[in-house]
Amino acid sequence: YFRYISIPSSVTSIGEKAFADSTLETLKFEDRDGVAATSVGAKAFSGCASLNYVLFPGFMLDAKQDSFSGCVFLWEDGSASDHYTVDMRGHKFTGKDSSSLKVYVPPVGGTFSHGDYSYKITSSAGSKEVVLTGFANGASRKDLTVFDNVSYLGFEWKVTSIGSKAFMGNADITSVHSMVDVGFKAFANCPRLETVLADDYISIGSYAFANCKALSTLYGFGPFTIGESSFSGCSSLTNAFLDKAQSIGKHAFYGCALTTADLSSAKTIGYGAFTGNALTSVTFSENLSSVDSKAFYGYKFYDKNGSRLSVTASSLAGLSFEGAGKALREVVS
Repeated sequence: YFRYISIPSSVTSIGEKAFADSTLETLKFEDRDGVAATSVGAKAFSGCASLNYVLFPGFMLDAKQDSFSGCVFLWEDGSASDHYTVDMRGHKFTGKDSSSLKVYVPPVGGTFSHGDYSYKITSSAGSKEVVLTGFANGASRKDLTVFDNVSYLGFEWKVTSIGSKAFMGNADITSVHSMVDVGFKAFANCPRLETVLADDYISIGSYAFANCKALSTLYGFGPFTIGESSFSGCSSLTNAFLDKAQSIGKHAFYGCALTTADLSSAKTIGYGAFTGNALTSVTFSENLSSVDSKAFYGYKFYDKNGSRLSVTASSLAGLSFEGAGKALREVVS
């Protein structure tokens, strides 16, 4: 008489009728790396009427159509699985007994870890979405690449963002490549962070990288937005590829060391966005719709005739400027 079995990852095959008609209630397959399938014989778990918990492995099971004969596995919509284990891979099923084992969907607010990262579930009914909350179990690494999806319990979860203060103050991180939105103070005060790579269509939140004193380079690979004070206090930031930036928030680059600002895609530029830099070259978008009068506080812009321009969208849109000593003159092409 037994109720619980955990199949070790070292097991490569389970014989025909191995646990058929047993008193088994809980069945777990330990996960493992690699692609080799575990073979499950005919009727191996057939007739296990008391079975109320099954956790399938993330790797492939080579199971027969009748390996779980008598067990009814149900999906979220109530439809029954056809027992093809490629579909059931990684999923957990629970129920009163083997006649009705429904796939388990973790609730909103639940957490899990995958690799070096921890996640919090923000949506689980229908769309599956999570926020990355930081390193898992004391892990740390120098180079972070944050992908926009992660697997857990058989589901593919969309990673929508790096959460608020997720890696704030981490002293190991030297580079970040994010394919998702970056939240409030997510990497603020990371003393060794040197490089940030922002993927297409993401937003960089308020104070996301504020006061990262070693940060020297920001790459923008596609349209992205930059929030309030996102890079404020990054005193070593000399290279920022901003030609894909759609909007730049208040104090976004306050106190940085930028010499060039290609803003050829930016429609809005906030208060004090470039105050305290050393700009010698600025390019504005033809679609510039809003620029705060103090976005470039301390700088003066002059047209090709030497007349001073007001810092407004209508005056600056579509123009490029170069100069020194905070006096920037229109470049005539």
